[in-house]
Amino acid sequence: MPYRLRSGTTATLLVCAFLLAYSVIRPEATTAQPSNSGQRIRYGYDGQFGRFGIADTAEVSSGSQLLAKAKAMRIIEKTPGPNHILVEEEHYAPNGGVTYRGTLEFRFGAGGGTLVEEKAISGKRRLSVFGSWPAGR
Repeated sequence: MPYRLRSGTTATLLVCAFLLAYSVIRPEATTAQPSNSGQRIRYGYDGQFGRFGIADTAEVSSGSQLLAKAKAMRIIEKTPGPNHILVEEEHYAPNGGVTYRGTLEFRFGAGGGTLVEEKAISGKRRLSVFGSWPAGR
């Protein structure tokens, strides 16, 4: 007799299979150079999404000054796909205070996520640094 899956399990398995298909190895933290001169983005893969090759966190700095942080919060399943990922971001003033908070939604694709929606929660964004999100590297 075949094994029967509980409702919702099939969708979860498909999401995992999709994510695993794009992750050959688990990447370590990586650094990228955004278009703004002197700024660096550092991605972290140590959380719940990292095992699938999706960045869990990102930090943007200029020298020793932290400019912005982002954290992957959850997968948004889309039928039909591709699925999306919700990311929260914060931007900081030179004194370390939070100047902006918002959410970003990225659509998965080969080689990463593409920004499809952004919403402000508070403050005013000074920089636009998270135009894509590493996934399946």
